[in-house]
Amino acid sequence: MNALVQLSQRLSERETFSLVAVLALVGFVSFCIGWVTARTHKKGREDSLPIEMLPGFFWSADAQGNIGYISPNVCTYIGKTAETIRNDWRACVHPDDAAVRDHTWQVLRESGSPQEHDLRIRRHDGVYRWFHSRTEPLHGRNGEVLRWYTVTTDIEDRKQMEVALERNEQELRLTLERIPGMIVVNDASGELDYVNKQVLDYVGADISELRALGWAERLHPDDKERIVRGWLDCIEYKRPQYESFRLRRFDGEYRWFEVLNQPVLGLDGEVLKWYALLLDVEATRSAQQAVEQSTIQLRRLLETLPAMVWTAAADGEPDYISQRVLDFTGHTLSEIRASGWAKYIHPDDLQATGLIYRNAMKKGILYDSEHRLRRFDGVYRWVHVRAEPVFGETGEILRWYGINLDIDETKRAQEALRERDKHIQLVTDTLPGLVWSSFPNGTPSYLNRRVVEYTGRDLAYFTSSWHTMIHPDDLDVTIAAWERSIQTGEVYEIEHRLLRFDGTYRWFHVRCEPLMDSQGNVVHWYGLNTDITDRKNAAESLYRTHAKLAKTSQLVAIAEASASIAHEINQPLAAIVANGYACSKWLQNEHANIDRARLSAERIIRDGKRAADIVHRIQALFKNATPRMTSFDFEDLIEEVLRLMRAQRATSKVVLRRDLQEDLPLVRADRVQVQQVIINLIQNALDALQDNPPQKPAIMIESRWNGSQLTVGVRDNGAGLNGTENLFEAFVTTKENGMGMGLAISRSIIEAHEGKLWAANNEPNGAAFFFTLPLY
Repeated sequence: MNALVQLSQRLSERETFSLVAVLALVGFVSFCIGWVTARTHKKGREDSLPIEMLPGFFWSADAQGNIGYISPNVCTYIGKTAETIRNDWRACVHPDDAAVRDHTWQVLRESGSPQEHDLRIRRHDGVYRWFHSRTEPLHGRNGEVLRWYTVTTDIEDRKQMEVALERNEQELRLTLERIPGMIVVNDASGELDYVNKQVLDYVGADISELRALGWAERLHPDDKERIVRGWLDCIEYKRPQYESFRLRRFDGEYRWFEVLNQPVLGLDGEVLKWYALLLDVEATRSAQQAVEQSTIQLRRLLETLPAMVWTAAADGEPDYISQRVLDFTGHTLSEIRASGWAKYIHPDDLQATGLIYRNAMKKGILYDSEHRLRRFDGVYRWVHVRAEPVFGETGEILRWYGINLDIDETKRAQEALRERDKHIQLVTDTLPGLVWSSFPNGTPSYLNRRVVEYTGRDLAYFTSSWHTMIHPDDLDVTIAAWERSIQTGEVYEIEHRLLRFDGTYRWFHVRCEPLMDSQGNVVHWYGLNTDITDRKNAAESLYRTHAKLAKTSQLVAIAEASASIAHEINQPLAAIVANGYACSKWLQNEHANIDRARLSAERIIRDGKRAADIVHRIQALFKNATPRMTSFDFEDLIEEVLRLMRAQRATSKVVLRRDLQEDLPLVRADRVQVQQVIINLIQNALDALQDNPPQKPAIMIESRWNGSQLTVGVRDNGAGLNGTENLFEAFVTTKENGMGMGLAISRSIIEAHEGKLWAANNEPNGAAFFFTLPLY
């Protein structure tokens, strides 16, 4: 505050001196103008005067204001000839000041009296400077104006000083108004001279009321005598005053203030002014007790924190440790200071920890370290130590504040986690498949070692170009399935070919399942690609084998049914012979019976067609012809099968029942192949009943239609099945002399018809085989 006042005082003195100098110069110039006027009046010629010696620019003009003489220094300053200046004087004057000059000349001509004004004139380098121009008239004997004489003086420095003074005054007033305190100025005798806005707002009165009542009336009664006496002593002995007191606010509340009252002395040592700064310390005083209480609470907090708290001096010497440090180390502060922290740090961690510590102390940066610290029982535990410096105003370290956190359990958990991660990595790398994962949007995030080795590509390549590894024929359906899974969160499962590093494509079964959060959102995708190339090749080979075995099975079935077929053919042939004899007999009688003969002939034709149909079926079986899809009545097919197997049924003494749904639509399939399947299932049932015959062996043939497909079942009441997993695999048989191909071929035939064949145990006993056929 004192420095601010002294600065203001010095500025005012310097500016006042400059202002006086300028006024003196103006007076001198006025004297010169008068002297020049007199001399010119006497001699009548301007160029005979020592004009160049004047401290300024000299101009003259006739009574109408037309410029005549221009002193040489004007041309030098402006950088133009006198003639150019006369013709276009406006180009030399600042555009904002031309109107002022015109107005001045108008007043001059109207009044005939001297005039002066300020204006800016452009220098030869384009810079405008302020000038003070004074013009006086030269009168004739009759009082008329003969000429005008003007002296123009450079006042740029004065103008800048005036601006600076005005700015300083504004800044000083703003500073005083914005200072977070109350400013009071008294004269040398102690009378109130000035107060800032904060004072007026606090007391709720203007300065005149304060002068009338005085400060003493607003002091707290307990502080009034002390403050008044101290103030009088300050005035008498010209010494500063520093006091604390309570001052009444406009609402009657008293608040604590601290006042610094400083005298400003003149050159003679006498007091010029008293400047006082009043600071509201009510909050500070109220906070002192809170600080003391807070200090107690802080100490309690430090002692109860689940961490070891300590502080150290600027050089790192500890000066405070919490109770937990004492409990952990088993030593007091003095013992730790005597031995140093290094004694408690694990030998393997000492070098690295010391390097971090010395670097932090040297640079004044955060000290952050993890090391093992010895406990009172000799056990070393991992701790995380952090310490930060507190700096002074000049940047020096004042002290260090540190905290030690016991992280031993965390360290052990991290180590266990690292070991688990290594184990998981080992498992995923050794799995017999390509393991991968991706983000919820489908971008790959992980590949195991086998993926990289198989493809020869890393994760970065898969992130942007994974689709280039898919066989072109499989690409569209693969991308569509993957995008559908990403959108729906459903399991992604597909088979496609994947490019190997050597350019070979191999078949893979791909399955990827999502990991969901509690809201059902996909968090990550985890996938496994299993190489199924060998299985694919085996399946194709098996399919070809099935085709060959189907022919063999047909031949076997024909061989097994040959007796029945021969019997079937013999029946119509025998009927044909018998009917032939009957026809001949009826015709040889004396009275030929034409009607009887015609009936016998019709029976011959019927039995002949029947024999031809049986021969055609046998030819189809032998030829292994391409399945011929025809529409036929399923009940007629069953009747035909039963006739073919009449001999087997007769020898086995098995009761064969039928439960066929009525009004079935026509079945469209290869009649011979479907017939072969039914014969195989019935023959298997007959064999099972012969191996383990029940008291009343029976076979049930049934059919059901659900509107879109036909379901056919063959049940028996034999011993039943011991599992159904491998029944339909090739070369799997329960018969002593069986080939194990019947059921495998039967399944191939039904699946070729887009149906399904399966087995189950019959209730209450026996076995049951079912197959479905679509109805068109």
